[in-house]
Amino acid sequence: MGTLVRKNVFLDPATLKRARAILGRRSESEAIREALELVAFRTKVMKGYDGKSGKYGPSASRSSDARADEDIGLDVAVPTCHPVGAWK
Repeated sequence: MGTLVRKNVFLDPATLKRARAILGRRSESEAIREALELVAFRTKVMKGYDGKSGKYGPSASRSSDARADEDIGLDVAVPTCHPVGAWK
């Protein structure tokens, strides 16, 4: 994790409580940080799958979003898709 910055946001208390319970975090700040990391991870995984499927063309897996991920320190490996039956 990089340097933390203070942010003031308005959040629904019930949603925050639910996220904290689901993620098993002690503090609201921990829950918010993990939820944001999960969103970033999900986006990167989905773009990886879309790129491997050719949904956005051959260069989809290396987009400006990938460069932005590097800028903010996300170093999550995107799983490689294998065609059905490739592991037989």
